Amino acid sequence: MLVSPMRLLLRVMPLVIVLDMPKLEYIGSGAFTSTKITDAYFSNAEYIGSKAFQWIKTLKSVVLSKASRLNGYTFNSCYSLTTVNIPKVSIIGAYDFDSCYDLENLNAPLVESIGAYAFRSCHRLDTIDFEKVSYVGGHAFAGCLLTKAV
Repeated sequence: MLVSPMRLLLRVMPLVIVLDMPKLEYIGSGAFTSTKITDAYFSNAEYIGSKAFQWIKTLKSVVLSKASRLNGYTFNSCYSLTTVNIPKVSIIGAYDFDSCYDLENLNAPLVESIGAYAFRSCHRLDTIDFEKVSYVGGHAFAGCLLTKAV
């Protein structure tokens, strides 16, 4: 069986898919579930539906500049996700980052509420800013290596 040069190249160099959608204001439930996105930048999206980015095994970084809440399972099982910048989010819903094994860098300075299982099995997450947090749901950090809470 012959393998095309392009297929061989894709095996050697993974495809990089960057979403930069500055005008998008609404991301519906399951909008990008199971896609091959590697990086996502949404400077204008205010609404993020549940499961919007669930099961994206290739996703590494996300910026949601205007979103004020995550609605559950948003990044669930995004195993390769390392960096998340959600500066205006005040509510992280249930299972939002569950099984994001590689999550290390989380910028979420306004978070007040963290839902159940929100960060379960985020093995590399070791620091979280609790300055404004008034609610943490059950098992929110189960399986994390949290060593510092500020």
